[in-house]
Amino acid sequence: MKAKILTAAVLCLLACSCTGGGGSVQKAKYLTDSARQNAAGLALYQRGCWEKALAHFFRAHELAVAADLSEDTATSLNNIGNAYRMLGEAESAVAFLTEAAGIFRDAGDAAGVRQALCNLAAAQIALGRLDEAEKTLDRAEAVAAGGAFFAPLTVNRAVLLMKKKDYAGAEKLLLAALASAPAGDTAETAVIRHSLGVLLLETGRPKEALPHLTAALDADRAQGFAEGMAEDLFRLGQALKAAGDAAGAVTAWKRALLLFGLLNLDKKAEAVKKELAPAAAEAGVSLSVTDLFEERWKDGQAYESPCGR
Repeated sequence: MKAKILTAAVLCLLACSCTGGGGSVQKAKYLTDSARQNAAGLALYQRGCWEKALAHFFRAHELAVAADLSEDTATSLNNIGNAYRMLGEAESAVAFLTEAAGIFRDAGDAAGVRQALCNLAAAQIALGRLDEAEKTLDRAEAVAAGGAFFAPLTVNRAVLLMKKKDYAGAEKLLLAALASAPAGDTAETAVIRHSLGVLLLETGRPKEALPHLTAALDADRAQGFAEGMAEDLFRLGQALKAAGDAAGAVTAWKRALLLFGLLNLDKKAEAVKKELAPAAAEAGVSLSVTDLFEERWKDGQAYESPCGR
């Protein structure tokens, strides 16, 4: 299952502000340096540039520590944990996210605690620690943070149920999440739609999965999330193939392969090629141009990339 599903929680970026004397008071620059670094990292994170985002989050942490800003410190640790999780280093993520949750708790920041715990649960799910993840989600749900719908909590619950093969329970949660999600092509919508698409695909309903995966692709494209688009296209290809549209599957997989190649995600590119190569041969579709670019980018010859050179 793709990483984005298992890590559905969205980064929380807590802004610093203070008021007094009936008006807004400008903080000293050094007191907002950490927030600016977190914001810069978040912009990269949302494009799927995990390593570059991580560098900003580490800077944010150092600046927060230097200014003795507890909540900014917790925010940067939460963001570092998320970046490590997306880089496939879930064990490291657990340590950072546990620390972040503790600092948020000590600062009395319920929303921060809930966010960090949801992210921690996602890392535990990635490690296969399902019982731990369930307990962590229970703790997140018990946190008083406004009581409003919180997509990361609902989606991570659904992912956990999918891991336990409770597809009916997971589908119910995802449909509820979709009904409560904001309108438009948001990152939240992309995660929920993709998760629903994967669930429907894995339960033998590829035709029902297609509109959800297409909607996820549209939302990820609107957000500029390149890796998310590639993941959507990979699953879309699987759904199209299972629904009897072999030519459509080849087209989707070619696009996924090129995106993964441009992002230098070689393992994911190879996973696509395993399905694309036989399907293209069967359909009589040439992959010569696709292979040319994929090899160029694999050798580091790309002029442009979503994450820069």
